[in-house]
Amino acid sequence: CVFSDGTSREFPRAYLEAASPVFKAMMAAEMAEAGSQRVEFTKENKDDVQDMLRFLDPCQGRRAEIDGNNAERLLPLFHLYQLEPLYEEACGVLAKGVPTPGRVALARKYGVKRAIDAFVKSEAAKLQEVADIGTDGYDAAFKAAVLDEYRSIRRREAEAADDAERVAKRKMANFQAYVADYVNSTPE
Repeated sequence: CVFSDGTSREFPRAYLEAASPVFKAMMAAEMAEAGSQRVEFTKENKDDVQDMLRFLDPCQGRRAEIDGNNAERLLPLFHLYQLEPLYEEACGVLAKGVPTPGRVALARKYGVKRAIDAFVKSEAAKLQEVADIGTDGYDAAFKAAVLDEYRSIRRREAEAADDAERVAKRKMANFQAYVADYVNSTPE
Protein backbone atom coordinates (compact mmCIF):
# COMPACT_ATOMS: atom_id res chain seq x y z
CA CYS A 1 0.00 0.00 0.00
CA VAL A 2 1.28 3.45 -0.91
CA PHE A 3 -0.02 6.50 0.94
CA SER A 4 -0.54 10.13 -0.03
CA ASP A 5 2.67 11.19 1.74
CA GLY A 6 4.74 8.75 -0.36
CA THR A 7 5.30 6.22 2.42
CA SER A 8 4.29 2.62 2.01
CA ARG A 9 3.24 -0.35 4.08
CA GLU A 10 3.23 -4.02 3.29
CA PHE A 11 -0.24 -5.51 3.53
CA PRO A 12 -1.28 -8.94 2.27
CA ARG A 13 -3.12 -8.77 -1.04
CA ALA A 14 -5.31 -11.69 0.02
CA TYR A 15 -6.70 -9.69 2.96
CA LEU A 16 -7.67 -6.83 0.66
CA GLU A 17 -9.25 -9.09 -1.94
CA ALA A 18 -11.16 -11.12 0.64
CA ALA A 19 -12.58 -8.04 2.34
CA SER A 20 -13.65 -5.97 -0.64
CA PRO A 21 -14.93 -6.48 -4.17
CA VAL A 22 -13.34 -3.14 -5.03
CA PHE A 23 -9.88 -4.30 -3.99
CA LYS A 24 -10.45 -7.60 -5.76
CA ALA A 25 -11.28 -5.75 -8.99
CA MET A 26 -8.27 -3.48 -8.54
CA MET A 27 -6.02 -6.54 -8.43
CA ALA A 28 -7.59 -7.96 -11.60
CA ALA A 29 -5.41 -8.32 -14.67
CA GLU A 30 -6.45 -5.09 -16.43
CA MET A 31 -6.03 -2.68 -13.52
CA ALA A 32 -2.80 -0.81 -12.78
CA GLU A 33 -2.69 -2.22 -9.25
CA ALA A 34 -2.50 -5.75 -10.64
CA GLY A 35 0.77 -5.05 -12.44
CA SER A 36 2.41 -3.24 -9.55
CA GLN A 37 0.90 -5.50 -6.88
CA ARG A 38 0.16 -2.46 -4.74
CA VAL A 39 -2.77 -0.19 -3.99
CA GLU A 40 -2.20 3.54 -3.94
CA PHE A 41 -4.20 5.57 -1.44
CA THR A 42 -3.14 8.97 -2.75
CA LYS A 43 -6.39 10.85 -2.08
CA GLU A 44 -7.25 9.37 1.30
CA ASN A 45 -5.90 10.44 4.67
CA LYS A 46 -3.04 8.13 5.64
CA ASP A 47 -4.17 7.69 9.27
CA ASP A 48 -7.71 6.86 8.16
CA VAL A 49 -6.43 4.27 5.68
CA GLN A 50 -4.17 2.78 8.36
CA ASP A 51 -7.20 2.50 10.66
CA MET A 52 -9.23 0.88 7.87
CA LEU A 53 -6.44 -1.64 7.21
CA ARG A 54 -6.45 -2.62 10.90
CA PHE A 55 -10.03 -3.83 10.44
CA LEU A 56 -9.02 -5.89 7.40
CA ASP A 57 -6.11 -7.60 9.15
CA PRO A 58 -7.47 -10.77 10.79
CA CYS A 59 -5.08 -10.44 13.74
CA GLN A 60 -5.63 -6.74 14.46
CA GLY A 61 -9.25 -6.60 13.30
CA ARG A 62 -10.44 -8.74 16.17
CA ARG A 63 -9.43 -5.98 18.57
CA ALA A 64 -10.40 -3.02 16.39
CA GLU A 65 -13.59 -1.25 17.30
CA ILE A 66 -15.77 1.19 15.43
CA ASP A 67 -16.82 3.88 17.87
CA GLY A 68 -17.76 7.54 18.07
CA ASN A 69 -14.11 8.51 17.63
CA ASN A 70 -13.58 6.85 14.26
CA ALA A 71 -16.98 6.09 12.69
CA GLU A 72 -17.26 9.45 10.93
CA ARG A 73 -13.73 9.20 9.50
CA LEU A 74 -14.00 5.57 8.41
CA LEU A 75 -17.55 5.48 7.05
CA PRO A 76 -16.52 7.13 3.73
CA LEU A 77 -13.70 4.59 3.26
CA PHE A 78 -15.93 1.65 4.16
CA HIS A 79 -18.43 2.95 1.61
CA LEU A 80 -15.85 3.62 -1.10
CA TYR A 81 -14.27 0.18 -0.83
CA GLN A 82 -17.61 -1.61 -0.29
CA LEU A 83 -16.67 -3.05 3.09
CA GLU A 84 -20.33 -3.75 3.84
CA PRO A 85 -20.22 -5.20 7.39
CA LEU A 86 -17.89 -2.40 8.51
CA TYR A 87 -19.98 0.20 6.69
CA GLU A 88 -23.16 -1.06 8.38
CA GLU A 89 -21.50 -0.98 11.80
CA ALA A 90 -20.22 2.57 11.22
CA CYS A 91 -23.73 3.62 10.13
CA GLY A 92 -25.12 2.19 13.37
CA VAL A 93 -22.56 4.07 15.46
CA LEU A 94 -23.30 7.27 13.54
CA ALA A 95 -27.05 6.85 14.14
CA LYS A 96 -26.49 6.56 17.89
CA GLY A 97 -24.41 9.74 18.05
CA VAL A 98 -25.45 13.24 18.96
CA PRO A 99 -26.70 15.10 15.89
CA THR A 100 -24.46 17.85 14.51
CA PRO A 101 -24.62 19.61 11.16
CA GLY A 102 -21.52 17.67 10.06
CA ARG A 103 -23.03 14.31 11.00
CA VAL A 104 -26.30 15.17 9.26
CA ALA A 105 -24.36 16.09 6.11
CA LEU A 106 -22.33 12.87 6.31
CA ALA A 107 -25.46 10.76 6.79
CA ARG A 108 -27.10 12.46 3.81
CA LYS A 109 -24.03 12.09 1.59
CA TYR A 110 -23.81 8.34 2.22
CA GLY A 111 -27.55 7.66 2.42
CA VAL A 112 -27.62 6.63 6.08
CA LYS A 113 -31.38 6.98 6.50
CA ARG A 114 -31.49 5.47 9.98
CA ALA A 115 -29.01 8.11 11.20
CA ILE A 116 -31.00 10.92 9.63
CA ASP A 117 -34.21 9.55 11.16
CA ALA A 118 -32.55 9.24 14.58
CA PHE A 119 -31.16 12.78 14.33
CA VAL A 120 -34.56 14.16 13.34
CA LYS A 121 -36.27 12.43 16.26
CA SER A 122 -33.56 13.57 18.67
CA GLU A 123 -33.75 17.19 17.63
CA ALA A 124 -37.56 17.20 17.46
CA ALA A 125 -37.78 15.82 21.00
CA LYS A 126 -35.68 18.75 22.25
CA LEU A 127 -37.92 21.44 20.80
CA GLN A 128 -40.17 23.29 23.20
CA GLU A 129 -41.75 25.38 20.52
CA VAL A 130 -41.55 25.42 16.76
CA ALA A 131 -39.54 28.66 17.00
CA ASP A 132 -36.73 26.85 18.86
CA ILE A 133 -35.17 25.51 15.67
CA GLY A 134 -32.99 28.57 15.07
CA THR A 135 -30.16 28.89 12.60
CA ASP A 136 -27.68 26.48 14.16
CA GLY A 137 -25.91 25.25 11.04
CA TYR A 138 -28.46 22.70 9.88
CA ASP A 139 -29.68 22.81 6.30
CA ALA A 140 -33.28 23.71 5.42
CA ALA A 141 -34.29 20.14 4.57
CA PHE A 142 -33.12 18.84 7.95
CA LYS A 143 -34.91 21.67 9.76
CA ALA A 144 -38.11 20.90 7.86
CA ALA A 145 -37.84 17.22 8.80
CA VAL A 146 -37.27 18.15 12.46
CA LEU A 147 -40.30 20.45 12.44
CA ASP A 148 -42.45 17.75 10.85
CA GLU A 149 -41.33 15.24 13.46
CA TYR A 150 -41.92 17.80 16.23
CA ARG A 151 -45.46 18.39 14.99
CA SER A 152 -46.00 14.64 14.73
CA ILE A 153 -44.83 14.14 18.33
CA ARG A 154 -47.13 16.90 19.57
CA ARG A 155 -50.05 15.47 17.55
CA ARG A 156 -49.47 12.00 19.03
CA GLU A 157 -49.29 13.49 22.52
CA ALA A 158 -52.57 15.35 21.96
CA GLU A 159 -54.20 12.19 20.58
CA ALA A 160 -52.95 10.20 23.57
CA ALA A 161 -54.35 12.83 25.95
CA ASP A 162 -57.68 12.78 24.11
CA ASP A 163 -57.69 8.96 24.24
CA ALA A 164 -56.91 9.01 27.96
CA GLU A 165 -59.73 11.48 28.57
CA ARG A 166 -62.20 9.33 26.56
CA VAL A 167 -61.12 6.21 28.47
CA ALA A 168 -61.53 8.00 31.80
CA LYS A 169 -65.02 9.25 30.81
CA ARG A 170 -66.02 5.77 29.62
CA LYS A 171 -64.80 4.22 32.89
CA MET A 172 -66.70 6.81 34.89
CA ALA A 173 -69.86 6.21 32.84
CA ASN A 174 -69.47 2.43 33.32
CA PHE A 175 -68.95 2.91 37.05
CA GLN A 176 -71.99 5.18 37.31
CA ALA A 177 -74.09 2.65 35.36
CA TYR A 178 -72.87 -0.12 37.69
CA VAL A 179 -73.77 1.91 40.78
CA ALA A 180 -77.19 2.78 39.32
CA ASP A 181 -77.85 -0.90 38.50
CA TYR A 182 -76.75 -1.93 41.98
CA VAL A 183 -78.94 0.65 43.65
CA ASN A 184 -81.93 -0.25 41.49
CA SER A 185 -81.50 -3.98 41.97
CA THR A 186 -81.17 -4.05 45.76
CA PRO A 187 -84.41 -4.39 47.74
CA GLU A 188 -85.18 -1.73 50.26
